[in-house]
Amino acid sequence: VHRRSAARPCPFERADAKNGITFIFLGITPESRAVSTRDPKVLAAIHACSVFYFAGGDPSRLSTALLENNGTDTPALKTIRQRHAEGAAVTGSSAGAMAASKTMMCECGAGSSVDALVNNRLKLAPGLRFVSEGLIDAHFLERGLIGRLVGALKTTAEPFALGLDEDTAVLIPGDGTPWTIIGESGAVALRPTS
Repeated sequence: VHRRSAARPCPFERADAKNGITFIFLGITPESRAVSTRDPKVLAAIHACSVFYFAGGDPSRLSTALLENNGTDTPALKTIRQRHAEGAAVTGSSAGAMAASKTMMCECGAGSSVDALVNNRLKLAPGLRFVSEGLIDAHFLERGLIGRLVGALKTTAEPFALGLDEDTAVLIPGDGTPWTIIGESGAVALRPTS
């Protein structure tokens, strides 16, 4: 999902091929969702892809761009989900990684932990549900987000949460085998106690 200005109404653009790979940037935004997520050209482009990368930015924009107002999948997200079931990889960074959960946290500033713990304020948005359970957070150690993640665990009743730091990733196999953490920094796994 690529954020595009109103001056560029094209539903997608094709970038030059590099090393035999063609990159397609979709122009799906919350403002264009009603048209772009149903555009036959966009759906055909999605169907031809073998990897889907969700970029960072405002996490709630991913939710409002790819989910209908009632929380169901748009045709574009249905097509991505179909391709994922057929073996296409889904990946993302920052907000794009957080969106894999059923619920994603928004407002990623360091003050969000204080707001969650002290003021009981936590901004959440529906995630894209590529992971059946758990929460995924990004920029975790760098921004001191443990309070926010603890608050989100309590609010959502998810069985665990994973906080990924900068330059760190989690590989989630589709066959239910254990997740793998890779990268230069670290990750923190949290489980609530009864």
